[in-house]
Amino acid sequence: MNFQCSELIPLLALFTDDKFQQLQQTFLDKHYMVFEDVEENKLVYTDIHRSYVNIINSLFIPVCLIGMSLAVFQFSLLLT
Repeated sequence: MNFQCSELIPLLALFTDDKFQQLQQTFLDKHYMVFEDVEENKLVYTDIHRSYVNIINSLFIPVCLIGMSLAVFQFSLLLT
């Protein structure tokens, strides 16, 4: 992918923002009790993952649409 490192600044700002960190912690606090240290996956994991992806997308998409190249947007999708 071809992009300038400076194009990643909006994403880095998002990841390091206190509100984003708090959102992550709140989500973790809400769901961590569901997970168990076993080989088998639970169906509820899929629902939790979808919920997390929706939250992240609601934050990512506005950031990605503001002056970001398609290459950086595609790269950001790989991070989710």
